[in-house]
Amino acid sequence: MTDAVFSLTQALEFVGLIQCIFVIALTLLRTDDYRFAALPLSLFGAFAIAFLLRVLVGLDILDDSGFISGVYLFVDTLVPALSYLLVLELVRRSVPDSRHWLILGLPVLAVPVINVAVQAESVCLGADSSLCVDPFSFFALYRAVTGMAILLLLVLLIQRDLRGLKEQDMGREKYWIVIALIGLNIALIGAHMAGLFGMIDASGTSFVVTALELTLIYLVMSSLFRVYAGAVPVRTIDDSPSPRETERAPLNAEELALVVRIRELMDLDKVYQEATYSRKDLAQELGIAEHQLSRIINTGFEMSFSDLINKHRVEEAKYMLRTTEEPISTIAFDVGFNSLASFNRVFRKVVEQTPTDYRNSPDTETADAAT
Repeated sequence: MTDAVFSLTQALEFVGLIQCIFVIALTLLRTDDYRFAALPLSLFGAFAIAFLLRVLVGLDILDDSGFISGVYLFVDTLVPALSYLLVLELVRRSVPDSRHWLILGLPVLAVPVINVAVQAESVCLGADSSLCVDPFSFFALYRAVTGMAILLLLVLLIQRDLRGLKEQDMGREKYWIVIALIGLNIALIGAHMAGLFGMIDASGTSFVVTALELTLIYLVMSSLFRVYAGAVPVRTIDDSPSPRETERAPLNAEELALVVRIRELMDLDKVYQEATYSRKDLAQELGIAEHQLSRIINTGFEMSFSDLINKHRVEEAKYMLRTTEEPISTIAFDVGFNSLASFNRVFRKVVEQTPTDYRNSPDTETADAAT
């Protein structure tokens, strides 16, 4: 039975390796924005390295030496931290702020622990050395504690975002994918701990961990290329003209009329104030396909849908900053942003000032007087 489980585990590891390589290649070849692709690529890269090492060791191509084990253990500690950053990116639809990247310090801090694990015969806790454990068991405990701490912090951070997530387009699917990503990370930690305490033998632990990792990979793929398709923009391949060829073609009379209608929806109906308003919603309102809407916006407004929406949100925010004393957070949500962080990021990108600096600048007072 053990041999059968081990053979199946090897097969699953090989499938996981091929899957990771395929996704990495697909993302590199077809993504339009590498900033948003960095985190999923890093997560798939970590899984690919882990699968590769396990496949090579299983085929006796590599010895299970201290160095190989150390590399595998380090990659293993990256998974919860990278998952933390990826979930934040998916939920908030923006690259996490720099302070969140400090979470990667926990895997870095694990390096000396890994060094002990691959070199020492045992790790003793306490001055009297009364409690000594196997070094790999010590590392497993470190990984479990830090991993659970990361996931707990993640849950606390996204509580508010999760409450509003169900209201968005495909909100239920998005909500349950995020929950599943967190749950699978917890299950991975639980599987390692079950192996540590002898609840599952080594081959069984390897099989369960590999199966959970494959499920996690599938969920991340689904989140990127289906539900959260906008988070990592991917160029589609079909029989339609290339974007460059399409953009050169002038708009016809019907499309020009739709440009006018879009302006009315933005200027009069202020559809951008709805935080969950999407390209799909606008396409449905106009009764056209999404790809046709993209062409009309790209040609008629010379910008993308998201840039068009954000332009109107920022313009209204500038007006409110000049003419009201409303708190900046209130203004951010009133004009359609779903978080203060995304508002600050977009406002600074468009205006080249923070909202606070814009409100307090002399130029703003001059604009008030002119108004």
